[in-house]
Amino acid sequence: LSSMPLRSWRTDEVTALGTHQDDPAATGLIGRPGKGPEFLIRMTLMVPSATPASVVDGAGCRQADQTRDLAVRGHLCRLWTLPDSPDGPGTLGLWRARDLGELEAIVESLPQSGWMTIETTPLGPHPDDPIRML
Repeated sequence: LSSMPLRSWRTDEVTALGTHQDDPAATGLIGRPGKGPEFLIRMTLMVPSATPASVVDGAGCRQADQTRDLAVRGHLCRLWTLPDSPDGPGTLGLWRARDLGELEAIVESLPQSGWMTIETTPLGPHPDDPIRML
């Protein structure tokens, strides 16, 4: 990053991302191309301590099934794990939706959504994005 132009005008923060078991790209899942803008979503999972393990496991299995379906439909592009934080395990996801309202409905429909804090960042096209150059 230090060799890139405009280095003196910006600040870089690097976070190591881990593989996520439900990442569509890592599992070879190919869905239809997504439509609409992209959103970067950071999700932190905070399961209440009194929740039975069977409930947590069941929600995790349903969430995995639903993320696969969302990938096939073009809404979920990528998932990564984040380093653990004091708040709980974190996930970073690249999503597509027609608009923020549709995205919020999609994320709220996830089986673990009641246990998650969610930060959403709408993304815009970048002129130097390699995919735009194809």
